[in-house]
Amino acid sequence: GVGARTSAAKSAIVKSVYPNPCRETLFIDSNENTTAYIYSKDGRLVLVQSLNPGKNGLDVSTLNAGVYVLRCGDEIY
Repeated sequence: GVGARTSAAKSAIVKSVYPNPCRETLFIDSNENTTAYIYSKDGRLVLVQSLNPGKNGLDVSTLNAGVYVLRCGDEIY
């Protein structure tokens, strides 16, 4: 599956990110309009998606298994 590093601190932009690890759809509960950026372990940007307030689903089924970093605004997960 696809795993994302998660921050222990509460976020102003994102309420939650689940499931972790994920194989098909990564859900992000956002507090505001923002953009999600997913980076591979080597720093390549592999997915960009606009997020609306509330529950958003990102299709990660095309990503190879591994660890990815999620950035929303200045926050890293």
